[in-house]
Amino acid sequence: MASVYKRDGAKNYTCAWVDEQGKRRTKAGTVNRAESLRIAQALEYRAKQVRLGLVDPIDRRLAEHAARPIVDHLDAYRLDLEAREDDAKHVANTISAIRRLCASVEIEYIGDLTADRVRAALGRIKSKGRSARTANHALRAVKGFARWLTDSGRLREDPTGLRSLKPYPEEADRRRVRRALTADELDRLLAQTEAGPDYVTQWTARHGTPIRSMTGMDRAMAYRVACATGFRANEIRTLTPERFELEGDSPAITVAASYSKRGKRSGRDDVQPIDRRLAELLRSYLADRPTGEVVWPLPGDRLARMLRADLERAGIPYRDDRGRVIDFHSLRHSYVTQLIRSRVSPKIAQVLARHSDIRLTLDRYTTVEDAEVRKAIEAAAEPRAAHAQRDEKSDSDHG
Repeated sequence: MASVYKRDGAKNYTCAWVDEQGKRRTKAGTVNRAESLRIAQALEYRAKQVRLGLVDPIDRRLAEHAARPIVDHLDAYRLDLEAREDDAKHVANTISAIRRLCASVEIEYIGDLTADRVRAALGRIKSKGRSARTANHALRAVKGFARWLTDSGRLREDPTGLRSLKPYPEEADRRRVRRALTADELDRLLAQTEAGPDYVTQWTARHGTPIRSMTGMDRAMAYRVACATGFRANEIRTLTPERFELEGDSPAITVAASYSKRGKRSGRDDVQPIDRRLAELLRSYLADRPTGEVVWPLPGDRLARMLRADLERAGIPYRDDRGRVIDFHSLRHSYVTQLIRSRVSPKIAQVLARHSDIRLTLDRYTTVEDAEVRKAIEAAAEPRAAHAQRDEKSDSDHG
């Protein structure tokens, strides 16, 4: 029997009713006794309808989810992602992208999550001058959210038409195109950086006093390792002396699974082989480094500024005449490009680049210069020219 009562010192009444399983439940009501009683009676009536088989409990649950604001579902989705993934930054970026998309077209409930509204939101992203890659990230995020809503029983099925929304072509709309350093540029960068001044990477928040810096030798060695391994900045920041295996015939550097982009998916550490010359340099460089201490404390938001200062000292333009740039991730491009230029097989290049898709290795991470294209054309023409000369000689002999 539905009823209401007020606890000692409470302003609101408490509603009590029997749910569909016959258990007594309570819920906060209002300050008005009659209104609270109506709430309790309505809850008990709905529970009785379910108990008698007049209402499908799944329909009731779906209706309850539909009545909740979409931000509540996003909070639950965030907790689920955090439980399944180690990359807190990826989770934060995913939730942020969905929130911005929903806010831009006033998606307030999961029933508002339609293909038309999502398409309109993506159009607004593009109209603000954002890249296709940004729009596609938002599309992937909202599609993943929709799948989770269905899998968790909050939606009966994916919103109609949402799966059919196609991503924008990214190659035709890349806002930041990186290029690889040439061998000469890398030599100049390392030489000028080694001779350069210290660079402050961290200050105290209150007084702005420098508390951490990198010498020119530190920065040059970090650049050298990035170009010789393809490690990303976030991976290099985690390296401690015990992560270096520099003895023997197979020197290598290991990135812990929790810090490696591939390792987070596989659960295994990334062991990256290096050449013996680099191992020899690192052996002397790391000789006095304390165990457990990060070797290269690369700055976060100031990393680009630090590299650009070193590039300027080396006389290397940040942006070339084709609009391509050199940033820290370009050192990874340099590594992959050098692998391809060294004529290793594409499969080995993919393995060393730690890519899941060989197209990424060959298309996105390999820089091809105009001079290399011309050289390839001329090399391809040599056999044809030689064949034509043989034909002419043969004709003259028979003539």
